[in-house]
Parts: sequence; C-alpha cells; structure tokens
Amino acid sequence: MIDGSLTIDDLRLMSSISDVFEENQGNAMSLDELGEKLKSRGFKVGNGMSREIDDLEAKLDGRQARRKTLLTRKKSGSQLTRAGQQICEKVRRVLESVGELQMTVSSGRAMVKIGLTNTLATNFFPRVLTETEFLNKFPRVDLEIVEGEPHELAQMLHSRVDFAVGPKDVSNGFESRPLCEWKRVLLYSRNVKYRHDFSHAPSMETLLEWIREENLMVPAPLIIPKLAQFLKPMTTGRLLIVPQAAVRRHWVERGLGVAISYEEKRRVRSLTDPIGAIDLSHALGTTEMHLYQRPGVKLSDAALFLLDAITTIFNREPSDEGHRPGL
Repeated sequence: MIDGSLTIDDLRLMSSISDVFEENQGNAMSLDELGEKLKSRGFKVGNGMSREIDDLEAKLDGRQARRKTLLTRKKSGSQLTRAGQQICEKVRRVLESVGELQMTVSSGRAMVKIGLTNTLATNFFPRVLTETEFLNKFPRVDLEIVEGEPHELAQMLHSRVDFAVGPKDVSNGFESRPLCEWKRVLLYSRNVKYRHDFSHAPSMETLLEWIREENLMVPAPLIIPKLAQFLKPMTTGRLLIVPQAAVRRHWVERGLGVAISYEEKRRVRSLTDPIGAIDLSHALGTTEMHLYQRPGVKLSDAALFLLDAITTIFNREPSDEGHRPGL
C-alpha cells in the first residue's frame, strides 16, 4: 500500500531514476554512479542512494518491500526491476497529469486530447473546427491531437487521450460505436501522365493490369488485410509500402505513383483537386470508422461537444463524388 508521505518530489525522483537507466540502455550501474547522474539533474541525494531507494520503496509498499520493489542491487551494479519499470512508467503518466493540472490552474485553461490517425488529423479534423462553433464556444480550451497508426490508438486510450477515432481494425476491448463506412480507393493524380489513362472507368481486369504496371503505394496490412491476395501476381509494377494515408496522398500529387487508401468523406470536391479516385470497395471491402471511448470516464463539456461534432460531420454527407460507380 502506498504511504501517504509519498510526495511529488518523490515521483519526480523515480521518473528521473528511470530516465537515467534508459540513457544507460538499461545496463546495470553502481548506486554511486546513479547518484552522481541524479545530482547533475538537480536532485539532492545527501543520504546516499541506497538510503534514498530504501525510503522510496518503503513509501511505495511498506518497509518489507525495501530492496525488492524498485531496484535489484548487486555488487556488479543495480538495475530497475520489472515492477520498478512499470511503476516508473505509471509515475510518468501521473506527473504528466499533474503538469496539466498545474497549467490549468495557472492559466485557467483546459485541455482536450484526441487520438487520430494521420489522415484524420490532416484531412478531417480541421473541418470540425471550421464547420462548428467550437472555437467560439470554448475559447479557454486547448486541443492536443495525438497521431498514430490504427493499431496505436489502443495504447493512447489507456491514458494519453480523452477519446479516439479510427478504423474498426483497432481491437482493444474499449467501448466503440461506428460512425460511417469509408470506401477503399485507388488514388491517382489528374496532372500526371501515367502509362495508363486513369480518367476513364475501366473493367476490373484492366484496373488490375494498371496496378501491376505502375508504382503502387499501399498501406499497412491492418488497413487492407486482403491486399496481398488482391495484387497477385504482381508482374512489372513496383510495390512501395507507405504507412500513413496522408503521406500516400502527397506522393500521388507529386506523380510518384498511384496509391490504395481509404478516403475521408468530403462534402464538396473541388474541380481543381489534383487527386482522382477509383472505388475498389467491392474488391477490398470498406473501412468502418469507429469512435473509441474508455468506459466510465466522464468527459468535459468541450470533449462532448467535439464528440457530437465529429459524429455529425461523419454521418451527414454523401459519399465522395470522385468514386467510380460499378467498380
């Protein structure tokens, strides 16, 4: 049981101990060396590191836990125990929350953190701010967008974000609800002359031949799990693996190839948009976009406003007009 005498300074000391071992690549070091590195960071360890560690362990789990909880101490050197590593990681999260609390108290501002895939952060979320009254309604609320690949959203939900939006491919046990389905499409640049004319809707056989003969940028298997089967046999084409959907889009604009991606819904497609899209959903299936939340967590009014805005924008619009019917 954690002793009530555990202080914020104790937490900062534990976090710095972990940082020192990380800088040393997890290798064992003497307590004297550890103490010197901590002193260089501004910590006072006048009682000696062995006594300091004893006190920390006692505050964490009672006197019987000394020399067991945080460090293994041997003549050859000391290292963080597995439990110590986990404790220090949780301590970091606590200190982050304390820092946010201090910033809120000092500035009077609140923070909403949202986990998004890269394509959502760059192509979709800006619309939430421009098409709603969020910025006017919550002038003292700051936003932090934490970007990650679909499989990384699960880890974000544990402590880093208030909620997350991403494909159903995220399997994390957290509560989620579907927002909409996005088509999986082939992106091409209207301003580039390819080996083939992508401006006309082809048969599937022709499309497969196009893909085989162009540089093709594809996402991670989590996004399109049946891609390998779909592309067999690749003949003369070069396959480029690019992890982020927004990056693939930029590469296509520059004429570096064609890309398979899922496309966000757009209310109006500009005639000057250099990107064209061919619907591959019947071959690859669609991507179901989900809103992920931690059960039992009470969200702020600002976070709830954003949840409602995201849900509304996802659901109110027709599919992208640039997708080809019949493919």
